Amino acid sequence: MTLPLTIGAETHPPGLGPEPVAKAGQGNGVAPAVDAPGTRPEVLYRGYAQQWLDWQCGMIAGVRGGGVFLSDRSAAGSLHENATWSAEDGSSDPGALRAVAAETVLGRRATMQKRRCEGAGLDSICDFLGYPLFIGEELAGAVVLITEVRAEAHRRTVLQLVRWGISWLETLLNEEAVRQRGRLSILEGAVSQVLRPGPLAVTGSGLCSELAERFRCDRVALGLLKGLQVSVAAMSHQLHFDGRVAHVRALEAAMDEAADHDTVIIYPCEQDQPGPPIKAHEQLSRRYDDTALCSVPLREGTRTVGLLTLVRKGSEPWTSADAEVVSGIAAHLGPLVALKQRDGRPWYRVMGESLSVLRQRLAGRGHLGFKVFVGAALALVAALSLIQTDHRVMARGSVEGAMQRAVVAPQDGYVAVSRRRAGDEVKAGDVLAELTTRDLEVERERWLSEREKHAREYQEALATRDRARSRILAARVEQAEARMRLVEQQIQRTRLQAPFDGIVVSGDLSQVVGAPVARGDVLFELAPLEGYRVALEVDEHDIAWVEAGHEGTLRLAGFPDRTFRMVVERISPLAESRQNGSVFRAEARVVDDGSRLRPGMEGVGKVVVGRGSLLWVWSHSLLDRLRLWAWSLGG
Repeated sequence: MTLPLTIGAETHPPGLGPEPVAKAGQGNGVAPAVDAPGTRPEVLYRGYAQQWLDWQCGMIAGVRGGGVFLSDRSAAGSLHENATWSAEDGSSDPGALRAVAAETVLGRRATMQKRRCEGAGLDSICDFLGYPLFIGEELAGAVVLITEVRAEAHRRTVLQLVRWGISWLETLLNEEAVRQRGRLSILEGAVSQVLRPGPLAVTGSGLCSELAERFRCDRVALGLLKGLQVSVAAMSHQLHFDGRVAHVRALEAAMDEAADHDTVIIYPCEQDQPGPPIKAHEQLSRRYDDTALCSVPLREGTRTVGLLTLVRKGSEPWTSADAEVVSGIAAHLGPLVALKQRDGRPWYRVMGESLSVLRQRLAGRGHLGFKVFVGAALALVAALSLIQTDHRVMARGSVEGAMQRAVVAPQDGYVAVSRRRAGDEVKAGDVLAELTTRDLEVERERWLSEREKHAREYQEALATRDRARSRILAARVEQAEARMRLVEQQIQRTRLQAPFDGIVVSGDLSQVVGAPVARGDVLFELAPLEGYRVALEVDEHDIAWVEAGHEGTLRLAGFPDRTFRMVVERISPLAESRQNGSVFRAEARVVDDGSRLRPGMEGVGKVVVGRGSLLWVWSHSLLDRLRLWAWSLGG
């Protein structure tokens, strides 16, 4: 067995240590591209785990294979294979490794067991050693080694060596976890500043102040790329500033330089290697008393939308590790800054950019489907502008009788009989209803007896030759006869008769037999069977187009499959208020056979008021309303 050369808290396996594995410093201040913070731990730790496993398996003799397994956060209870190692004969068994790792994680303690190892043609019994892996207080996974079968004492020695080696790995992973949490904390603070409500100049100042505090900077500036130049949009701890002063222009020159190189620039650089010139950064550093600078582009996809320039004391120069953190934060801030910048544009710029995009799509290459759609739309508009059609005004219509007669109560009384109701056809003289005559007959009998009394007295006056008294009594007899004839006429009028042939439009006394009626009450309304007219309710927005003599068509709800031709004869000059607005009443005469029409039928009428293009006919009403609305805004 080969043992590690040194075991101790300050000793690290070859190539491992608490510092990041990736080495930075590409010469003249140009930093490498890095992953953004927030990457999953199993991806960040893969480099550490693989190097440690290669070293550990190489130090212990008789190891056939091994693996490092981390818990998969996306699926509770599952393990993710983070690193594997296999001997030259390829005798590692991945399935057995995962099974032992699962048992180790489930038991949360080291395991030693014998299992059949199948791999590369081998079928033998091997020792499987599993040891849990912790990151802080959290069980993060397990390390499993496959070794040749050994004595119990040797197995415990190997397990102890693995325990000591895992302490190094856990230390590295814990340090990386701490760094990762620090990066996430910085990212969370920066993103929260950008997403605050308000213009980009205000939220950008908060972002710069946040970064200045986190990275111990004297000044942080946010620049936005406008065309080919960068202009400073926000600075730390300074909400308002003059863009014409010298130090702001020096910042913009450094940002222009970083935008031209399209990469991260650190000044002073870590290594003296040839690279692109960064004179603007040198001048800015001298202006700020030889400070350390770091300029990082903000990108939305592949497009650079702005830059961040961080300035701090020269005694704390920027390192590639710092550049990695800032670049990771910038990778998340770029789309947010671009979104904030788009939301803050004035409406005319939004419209101009939209028109520019449309022009590029129409005049540039590609976008065949969009060009075909625009061409078809223009062809359709041209066709609608050329095709002529009738301009019709639509109105709600109802059928009325050309002449309508009301049958009223001739005197006070009670309903005795109802013989007709609304909807019945009647002939002239047909009885519609009868009123009670009992009171009238009593009154007639009274006047009849009164006449007989005065007639006897008149005969007696004649017999006595009393001329004066006979004349008075003769007058009283005539008065009683007149009263009696009046009562008889009233009795005749209790029979309500139809004045002409027609149809009962309204009135139904069958439900109120015995109810009292007063003199003058309308009991029935009649209309003739021929000679109907149509009452149209024309909206006030369309009344200017309608004139007497215009022809149209009527379609009723009772005859939805038939149209009736009509001619407008009269337009009322007064408007009537309705729930949806004001309307004007227009009367039209039905030209077609109207024998099937009945008063009260309702439908829709369309009056032809002229001709015009399809486009104008369909849009003129909306344009008129918009024109009126725009005029009303003028005051």
